[in-house]
Amino acid sequence: MAKSKTKNDELDLTGWAEAQAEAKNLVTNFGTVKQRMQASEDAYFLEWKNKPKSPQVKSTISPAARIKVQGAVRLLTATSPKWEVPKEKNDPTAEQLSSRIEKFANSMWLKSNNIQQLRVEEDVALSAFLYDEIQARVISTLDLLDSIKTADADAQKGDGYDEAKWKNEIASAEVAAKRTPFLYEAINPKIGYYIKSRLGLEAHYTETELLVADILAQFGQRAQGVLSGAKSYTTKTVCEWWDKTYHYVWVVGANEPIVAGKHGLPIIPVVAVRVEGSTLFTKPEQQNEPFLYTVMESGLIERQNEMLTVLFTNMAALMDAQFVHTKGSDQANSIEVNHNVIGGVVEVEPGGTFGPMTKNIFDPSVQKGLQLVDDLFDESTLYAQALGERVGGSDNFSLVSLLSQAGRLPLVPTQQALQTAFAALMEISFKWLKHDGQNAKYDYGEISAEEIPARLEFTVKVEPDMPQDKLQQAAIADQLTKGPDPMVSKSWARTHILNEGQSDALQKEIWSEQASSFAFQSGVKDVVAGMLRMLAGMNQPTPTSPTGPTESVTQVPPDPSAANSMPPDQMQAGALPPKQPGMEATNAPNQ
Repeated sequence: MAKSKTKNDELDLTGWAEAQAEAKNLVTNFGTVKQRMQASEDAYFLEWKNKPKSPQVKSTISPAARIKVQGAVRLLTATSPKWEVPKEKNDPTAEQLSSRIEKFANSMWLKSNNIQQLRVEEDVALSAFLYDEIQARVISTLDLLDSIKTADADAQKGDGYDEAKWKNEIASAEVAAKRTPFLYEAINPKIGYYIKSRLGLEAHYTETELLVADILAQFGQRAQGVLSGAKSYTTKTVCEWWDKTYHYVWVVGANEPIVAGKHGLPIIPVVAVRVEGSTLFTKPEQQNEPFLYTVMESGLIERQNEMLTVLFTNMAALMDAQFVHTKGSDQANSIEVNHNVIGGVVEVEPGGTFGPMTKNIFDPSVQKGLQLVDDLFDESTLYAQALGERVGGSDNFSLVSLLSQAGRLPLVPTQQALQTAFAALMEISFKWLKHDGQNAKYDYGEISAEEIPARLEFTVKVEPDMPQDKLQQAAIADQLTKGPDPMVSKSWARTHILNEGQSDALQKEIWSEQASSFAFQSGVKDVVAGMLRMLAGMNQPTPTSPTGPTESVTQVPPDPSAANSMPPDQMQAGALPPKQPGMEATNAPNQ
């Protein structure tokens, strides 16, 4: 559990001042990067800064940027991420516990989503595409419960204490703490800053707008003095700094921090991963390359909006009837409409004409330009075939499947970044569990802190879930594991081709099903054999003697064990099982 300074503890004011100065430098240095992030966000929300103001112009904003981002997010989050403990990256202790640890990891993620009623992986993927960065935090439910209880105790000392409200807050936190030890939350990179070294994350800083009521609920008495006199419905900018040793929390404009001291954790409970940007470039803005970077900086989004606006403005103008009237020899002639005919007839003088004005609604040059821009847009982001669009109206399954998979190449960097971030979040969780020294309960059992290996590495599968993928993967796995000398083991095929992280558990399920099926089939054979013996006994003719028929024949029940050894052809022929010694039929003589 993270340690936090209270009002009775000595606040680290010197360290807080240093953290404030470093945070200010981060905000200044990354100002241009945040502007680009905002531009990417504007494109996603269809904001056009150069939108024409004239009411006669039918402003039309291209939805292409939003469609590409949404499609990419949906593709990579079609299924939930799956955590694995690879044997080649961990020690034998982790290998023995791998199945339990994998189940626990997947359970914690799903429970976090269920409690918060959202899919965190979707927020993380959207952040990766829009901002070229992934930032997320791990939240201890025990720390959350402790903070709420502390805030409740502080609230009881004041006026207007709402007992029912705090009782419900504590009950909700207790339920969450029982279901999972951790929650996971995405951080918007627009408000997050970080410092990295060769050894990984060194510090993380956020500036978040929060209601005063939420600040008090989270920090209780520690925030009471800082927010003294502030209305609960007003908002304040809360700054939070984490490094490997210290944790600082303060409100902008306050004279003292809310939290300032050592956090006592072996890790920073935050993950920060860059997607496609490169550290080869020195300027921060050159290290950031959002998914829409090319179409934004090249002006393709602007050109799309302009061309669509021209096309639809012309269409709207021509929808108002426009006609041309050419006068004849008599310049004084006028147009007369004969309403005696349904619809009316326009009558003109000899030599005059009347008809619609000829005008191209869609200028061919504008259409060609729009097509060129659309093609460049696809090349700069993601081909539509990757999202399932047919090619030239083709319904060929193999062709569509091939192009769909080939078109996903632009998603590979984001896919790998997501896998890295999810693995790091889970590694932080287990390090935290081991540090707290408490047993963690989950759906499948319990893991003690002593059992958790000191070094534990995860890999995560983030794969699009498409029907053609399943079919192809199953065929490949079947081919690789066939024959007396297969190329790979079934465990390897399940893990690396079918993306099944718990191969051992799956193998046990297969064996269990096979055993059940064998037992069922054996039982059916025994029943059928018994019925055949009964039928054979009923159809057997009554034995006769040279002197005449006997009065009674005693039939001995057949031995079931002997029937099981009978060849199938004898069963089908209705033959009786071999007689056992001492069990022969007895013919009673006539008295």
